[in-house]
Amino acid sequence: MKHLYSIIIVFFAATGVSFAQQTQLFSQHLFNRTFINPANAGVADRVEAVAFYRSQWVGLEGSPEYQSVTADLPLFDINSGVGLSFYNDALGVERNTAVYAVYAYHKSLGKGKLSVGLRAGWVQKGFDGSQLTTPGGQYNDNTQPVHNDGVIPNVNVSGGTPDVGLGVQYSTAEYFVGVSLDQLLAPSLQLQGGNTSPEIALRRHINLHAGYDFAVANRWLFTPTALVRSDFVKNQLDVAVVATYNRFIRFGAGYRGYNGRSQDAIIAILGLQLSEQWQFGYSYDYNISELANVNAGTHELFVRYQLPITRPRVGKIINNPRFLSF
Repeated sequence: MKHLYSIIIVFFAATGVSFAQQTQLFSQHLFNRTFINPANAGVADRVEAVAFYRSQWVGLEGSPEYQSVTADLPLFDINSGVGLSFYNDALGVERNTAVYAVYAYHKSLGKGKLSVGLRAGWVQKGFDGSQLTTPGGQYNDNTQPVHNDGVIPNVNVSGGTPDVGLGVQYSTAEYFVGVSLDQLLAPSLQLQGGNTSPEIALRRHINLHAGYDFAVANRWLFTPTALVRSDFVKNQLDVAVVATYNRFIRFGAGYRGYNGRSQDAIIAILGLQLSEQWQFGYSYDYNISELANVNAGTHELFVRYQLPITRPRVGKIINNPRFLSF
């Protein structure tokens, strides 16, 4: 049986009625800030849309694949930002899909902006038990598998639940720092449609995200970033430095992990900013954990579109019959 499928079986059977769903992982998290923290929606004076694709642990059958699309824009008149966020991921026989509406309120504070954001939507989970086998199961060609297991379903089952996330962020022209909570209400869902109806508990996760821009010699921009992810049981640290030359080409390096139990990968980052509107990025993760023996690394791509919006003039507009306006 496939390595990853076997892992899923053991984990699913051991938990009985629930398991923790880890949130989506992206190496180029600097360019996916609204997906990570809803408080970032509309912070920049522009319409922004970004699409990510990630193929993790290439060569390992059933390895994770992620897709996400996020779009947001500012609403200057009410000091707010709104957006939409969507993701889809697959891990072996498990599928997760979610869509969220995002709202953030902005307040000027010092040299920057304090934002509080909320995202609310629906999470749908599927689990194809027909692709699995168990030691005591019965399997014949052209017939439905029978696992003879009280937890693992014999067929493809699914279920959904509402979900809420919350975030706070402070940002200036040079830096940002924020904290967000995913799966805030720790909702549960039941997988329906099979011989069993396992209950899945979605665990709360917290993200601490920060970055800082500093320019060198007018042509170089360096951006160190850090992302700490935790489910309040296990923690993981992502650090990277991205350099942009002449507002055109971008490259950098990162590291995921902070000790022997959490270390995961060394990350190489490349990107192009073809215009004020269009940016492209690619990263490659080289595993430094024991998984390096069974996979050929991780590939991640993104494309981002940005359209600046002119902030409305502050103050009263006086009409002039000669010059039309002033």
